[in-house]
Amino acid sequence: MSIKINSIVACCEGGGIGYKNTLPWRLKREMSHFRKVTMGSPPEGKQNAILMGRKTWESLPKALPKRYNFVLSRAGKEKSAGVHGIYSSLDEFVNDMNSEEWRDKIHEIFCIGGAQIYKVLFDSSFCGLVYCTKVLSKYDCDVFMPDMKDFRNLIEPCDVPQGVQEEADGTKWKVEVLTKS
Repeated sequence: MSIKINSIVACCEGGGIGYKNTLPWRLKREMSHFRKVTMGSPPEGKQNAILMGRKTWESLPKALPKRYNFVLSRAGKEKSAGVHGIYSSLDEFVNDMNSEEWRDKIHEIFCIGGAQIYKVLFDSSFCGLVYCTKVLSKYDCDVFMPDMKDFRNLIEPCDVPQGVQEEADGTKWKVEVLTKS
């Protein structure tokens, strides 16, 4: 089976995606969009999966519910509560997703970061769509998106918020769905 792994990310002006191992912003409506996309609407008996790096996993307060949580890490394979698998490479992860254990359980897979994992995925043949929220403000960041020069906006409409969205605090953002050229 040929696996495509979609990505979902929010970045501010300048491409920043993180600061001190956390998000530099709190955007309630945008987080609702993230939840809706990553949970999706899988058919009966399946769930979506999320793939993340170790630092992203450690930044979460707990496993994200109603999704299989997988981690890519060179640091080791010690599983913690809520992690369904830890892998040392993208190829190892994809091979396991094609196994009898997982292929009939997972509907879609979403990479949720961080920057190193996005780069590995973007440079691979497994790269699917990128759901990119552009936060229309500048924030202090110490982690940035990898180069996306090989991506273009998908023109056909997707099931994402259309146009500029606004949070209660006035922060504005918009979603672009990108595909590899």
